[in-house]
Amino acid sequence: MRILTVLLFIFSWSILAQVKYMPPSFMDGPRKLIFMDINQAYHQLNFLEDNNIEVVSRLDFNIYKSGYPLFDLVPSENLEVYLPIKKKSTVVCDKYYQSECLRRVNFYKTNFNSYVEPMYYADKYLLFPRDSKSSLYFFHTLKNANQASRFAKKSGFNFVFEFCDGNSKRQLLERYLPANLQFDQYPMTMEIKFANKFKKQKIITNDIKSKRFKISDYHYVLSYPEFYNSASIFFHTFAKGYFHEYPVRTVQGAIFYIYGKKDLLFEDRFSAGMGYKKLTNPWPQTYKLMQELTSTFGAFPHKEMIVYVGEKFSGIEHFGATRTSFFSLGHELYHQYIGRGVFPAGGRSAWIDEGLARWRDGGHWFWRWLPGQPFVDPYSSLKDLPRKYVGLPHQSVYQRRTRNPSFGKDYAYAAGAVFFSHINYKLNDRLNDLLRDFVKSRISSKNYMYNQSDFKKYLAKWANENGYSGLNILNLFNKFFNQNLLD
Repeated sequence: MRILTVLLFIFSWSILAQVKYMPPSFMDGPRKLIFMDINQAYHQLNFLEDNNIEVVSRLDFNIYKSGYPLFDLVPSENLEVYLPIKKKSTVVCDKYYQSECLRRVNFYKTNFNSYVEPMYYADKYLLFPRDSKSSLYFFHTLKNANQASRFAKKSGFNFVFEFCDGNSKRQLLERYLPANLQFDQYPMTMEIKFANKFKKQKIITNDIKSKRFKISDYHYVLSYPEFYNSASIFFHTFAKGYFHEYPVRTVQGAIFYIYGKKDLLFEDRFSAGMGYKKLTNPWPQTYKLMQELTSTFGAFPHKEMIVYVGEKFSGIEHFGATRTSFFSLGHELYHQYIGRGVFPAGGRSAWIDEGLARWRDGGHWFWRWLPGQPFVDPYSSLKDLPRKYVGLPHQSVYQRRTRNPSFGKDYAYAAGAVFFSHINYKLNDRLNDLLRDFVKSRISSKNYMYNQSDFKKYLAKWANENGYSGLNILNLFNKFFNQNLLD
């Protein structure tokens, strides 16, 4: 009986941990829409000769409230949603899952406002009771997905998950595969099949290589760990020889793989004036950046690091990978500690790692401070910031975007950097010490995800334990953002 009680306690604690960051349910007319907890995702990507990708997916999930479970997917061609049923008289048995009997169901768009992208739910067949388990099947096509087909002399299939968190957007895995919002962490399997036309395809991805299974040159099975979320995965396939690839090197204990377009690999932008300079070798800059970051935070949190130089200026971070430019490489490597080493539970909390990364980009001072001058409190620069910036941490709990276009193009970065410069001033230039301890504690406990409430509490705890008990973190947040942070 005691063993059973302990097991039930562990099971209950596990469920609570999984749903901690789950947004609340909401009504859409008479229907109660709820968020699912995905246990496992299976995807089959078929790369076709017509340069499309046919996608077959299955999500296994739990729900803890009665209602209509939501899923996240940008609708593409031929999107169909199916529910497994037992009555064989009215079923559709799909060609990919011969053992499964499926019923096609309608799906509907939620009525989120213009600043929060819609999600989707299925019709009456998906009114689930609380504490139930089920699966959803999806069939859709990614049209004209082969970037190589746009150039007559190129061959093979060039396709990459192009995530984005700029230009007032936050587009992650849901651009390509059915998924959940960022709060949900779950293992994923991807089966990759290439048409015979596409010979010698290469796959670059941040999967668990020990579980990668090559069936043939045209058929692979990839596995991703249970702590990944919709922002974690990096996947890129292209014909061998399509990109310039450097031999791998170990930098500060991490195996680096750098590749990209030749015209981008050999240029960098000056931070002043945005001029260009030629790069003959990417490694000195990489070594310098890694030396800076490991000196600040300690050991790099990833065994391997993929650097795809596919941008002229900006970049985007994944777990142990980035699609970037050399100009933004330091920013993206910083995110490997804060942003993808430990990561925000949603768009509402994403201003934290972006503000910190911009603070780092500015030399850990950022606002109105020049070399040789005394270290000053940058908080005085707030008068230069429009007051609309203070809405930054008060976005909708369903928010995916790093920044809201009504608040200004750069507010998550600029306002966040000013705020953290102020915190650093109050901590006598010890914010990096605090951040190092925060990252180390979350990773060592495998508690990778956080929201702004978690982060604020850790700041207050660290300040009290390190001789700054008189520093009221809550008041600092309220002073800057006008009101209490609520999660």
